[in-house]
Amino acid sequence: QTWARALATAGAIVGLVAVGCHADPDDAAGQARELEDGVRRENAIANLHRLYTTALERASGDRTAAEPMAVADASIAGLVTCFTSHSDDVTNADSILDLLYEMRDARSLPALTKALEWRAEISEEHAITAARTLREITIPEAERGPAIEALATALERVTRNRGVDNRMRIEFIRTL
Repeated sequence: QTWARALATAGAIVGLVAVGCHADPDDAAGQARELEDGVRRENAIANLHRLYTTALERASGDRTAAEPMAVADASIAGLVTCFTSHSDDVTNADSILDLLYEMRDARSLPALTKALEWRAEISEEHAITAARTLREITIPEAERGPAIEALATALERVTRNRGVDNRMRIEFIRTL
């Protein structure tokens, strides 16, 4: 019985340690997996941003170099999924869009077009960042039509004359 109790205790300790484990801060794929955890999301985004910008700096700004591409490859799907699923998490959504701007990768199109579905007083900055990012990436021919439609729809929805509305108009028109 003593052995059984000791074994059960050891199992419980191992279980608690496993549940409390975080991905290594330098593991882009592990950080991407943590994006779905609302508690860990902000830290994961910050780690991914650090990993990508450090890799980009070491590659002298070449986004096609192996190291920045490895970070993008390991994380972009998670970033896109997180943004499209949790765009109401405004602060983290801003950070994700900033990182997607840095990556300038066409695989981010689902998040960028989602960001163009802006909501007044909440996510206009998301739409502005999305438009700027769309200008910087090479959009595959098959996806240009839907991207243009998303931009046009976003532009049509701007009906007020606040400063942010004018900034959205400018960015949408420049991108179109």
